[in-house]
Amino acid sequence: MKNKSDFFKVGSLVLIIIFLIIFNVFWLDYLGLVKMADYISFSSRKENFTAIAQDEIGKKRIKLEDGLDDLARREAVLRIQEKKINSLERERNNQQNKINRLAKRILALPPEKAVQLMADWDNQLVMDLIRELDRIAQEEEQKSLSPYLLSLLPQDRASKILLLLTKSN
Repeated sequence: MKNKSDFFKVGSLVLIIIFLIIFNVFWLDYLGLVKMADYISFSSRKENFTAIAQDEIGKKRIKLEDGLDDLARREAVLRIQEKKINSLERERNNQQNKINRLAKRILALPPEKAVQLMADWDNQLVMDLIRELDRIAQEEEQKSLSPYLLSLLPQDRASKILLLLTKSN
């Protein structure tokens, strides 16, 4: 039995010495007197993982930058289209205002004089004028003057305008 207790004592002392050596190495590393990284190569695996992670981050960054470039291009295209739409809308509003003013002037004229003026206009302008006259009459809850004006136009011209009006609606 004496042998077992001696063996246990020796084993315990060896473990304590190993523990103290490891503790002292970490303590000296903590104090900055010894750099454990120079003696133990755990850091190379860490550097490999870091390099792989950096590579993946770089790839994702490139993907994001490409996506941002694509978004910037799309945004530029949308801005150009928005400007075109705004320009067309302004042009349409200006045209509508002109037709509205023209319709009000035509309403102020005697119908025969208005038909004399309309005889020289192109069909699209006459159609727009008739639509505007109808809209104004509807707003004011009155009968429209447009059927009477069409009856005063030459028959072939009036039929052509009516046909175009029905096709466009």
